[in-house]
Amino acid sequence: MSRESVPFSGKRMNDTKYVDRWWQNLKARIAVDQNGCWLWQGFVHPNGYGKVNLRGYGNLNIHRAVWIMKNGSLRTDQYVCHRCDVKRCCNPDHLWLGTPKDNIEDRDEKRRNFFANKTHCKRGHKFTPENTRMRKAYRDRAPARVCRECERARHRRGFRKHDVPPQNPAQSEYQRRYREKLKQRAAV
Repeated sequence: MSRESVPFSGKRMNDTKYVDRWWQNLKARIAVDQNGCWLWQGFVHPNGYGKVNLRGYGNLNIHRAVWIMKNGSLRTDQYVCHRCDVKRCCNPDHLWLGTPKDNIEDRDEKRRNFFANKTHCKRGHKFTPENTRMRKAYRDRAPARVCRECERARHRRGFRKHDVPPQNPAQSEYQRRYREKLKQRAAV
């Protein structure tokens, strides 16, 4: 990336000084592992990606910031993907530019999809072809696997709230006594 193409904002300093100082600060806050990954030692967001401030862009994931400093600007619909699959890695040689579709295909090819790797539903039923149905995508819900056994149990139970057994019997008892108390007050 040419030093002149880095966006300018904030304090007055020429672009050459900013770029050199930014790379020095980056090198001071990374640790190189045996695979050649540059592991970010600065702030790491709970999602696992390192965060850094880049002039003109604000706070960015470290791998996106490194891509911008090395190769130029990005559109918001472009993804900077990892070849090494290490979220804290910011080695430019481990990064590649792709679309959301490319990122999903890479995830599926490497078998890193959490939901696809699940073999049982949350109630312990095995996902077999006979016991699995694919739910269609609608509104804000993504397509997903549905356990037919759990679905049958839900239908047998019914969808009305009073058909479902109470989760906390003590709370239900309290509510019953409170309703009786209200009836007694209304009768007086």
